[in-house]
Amino acid sequence: MILRLAILTAFAFCASLAAAAEKSRPMAEMHGGCENYKANIKLPLELWGKPAEQVAASAKSPLALNKRVSLELLAQSAVSFVQKPGKEFPIKGKRFAGLFSVRAEKDGFLNVASGSRVWFDLIGGSSKKIVDASEFEMQTGCDKIAKIVRFPVVAKTDYIFQVSSSAEAHADFIFIPADRDQAF
Repeated sequence: MILRLAILTAFAFCASLAAAAEKSRPMAEMHGGCENYKANIKLPLELWGKPAEQVAASAKSPLALNKRVSLELLAQSAVSFVQKPGKEFPIKGKRFAGLFSVRAEKDGFLNVASGSRVWFDLIGGSSKKIVDASEFEMQTGCDKIAKIVRFPVVAKTDYIFQVSSSAEAHADFIFIPADRDQAF
């Protein structure tokens, strides 16, 4: 019985990864400018043009939604991650990281737009597990939005936003809630 459950769980996990991969563009198509995004980035670009809210590394309140935020990061060696980061980028010199809170007010998705090449994970409420992204896209030639990632979220849930592998002590993001039927 335990073996059967483990096999079914592994199959479901692989199926969810395959579904997310099918919704993301091939890497070869992610080296253009801002105009090459397949995802609708009209709102993130509009919000990017407004001044960023500065957020200290010690911030305890949830990050603002639908607003550009500039997160102060700490030396990565000083950060106690909730989960091991999903990936580490090769960076020469010092790395920066941070942990922040973000709250989902309704069921749906949280689209996270990043202004720089950093790794970030969304860690789920009380389970403290990394939330698998449902979609991902980047355009290496876009000078404003380096990538945008979509995470499924549950209403009235507090998540941990974990940033790592930043070459800079600040990183800018925009968090945009989206309904389940809203296109990426």
